[in-house]
Amino acid sequence: AEDSALTLSDLTLMDSGLYFCEITNDSFPGFSIFTHGIRLNVCQAVITEDTEWSGIVNLYADLFIPDTVTLTILPKTKVLFHDHIKIKVKGRILAQGTIEDSIWFEAGEEGINWAGIRFDTLNVEVKPSLFQYCVFQDGGPQIFKGRPPTIEGGAFSIRSSNQVRISNSTFQYNEATYGAAL
Repeated sequence: AEDSALTLSDLTLMDSGLYFCEITNDSFPGFSIFTHGIRLNVCQAVITEDTEWSGIVNLYADLFIPDTVTLTILPKTKVLFHDHIKIKVKGRILAQGTIEDSIWFEAGEEGINWAGIRFDTLNVEVKPSLFQYCVFQDGGPQIFKGRPPTIEGGAFSIRSSNQVRISNSTFQYNEATYGAAL
């Protein structure tokens, strides 16, 4: 018998969930196997082109922003991180709220911290990320199964980068051993 593989391509954060499958074989008519439920978790999503967010944005998997991409987050947007999800940035985020309409970054479930926004590469080709009138709440250490949690960076972890500007923003209820806010 030949081995076969199921390949899933072009998955997005919204594809995470519980799926039920039927497996059949054309060589054996009437043969089928039904699964009880397969949990599909998209581990990391990548934004591949300039993107704009508004309203409520739910993140169920880590998000990566490459150096050629800008993520723009409009005023009044609420970004909800489900589980210990992080945003890793090599590109640019423009999150420019207003005094009346802040942008919120917070945990999607009570009692579970999100793993922050991570900048870890200096790239002078990329214009600075800007965060104005934002609220960063419930950020915490990154947690990996089977390993101790990271001890640094609650809401933000900024390493080897001077391309981040934050102004008129609030940090509350974030936690980490070193740098609960930054």
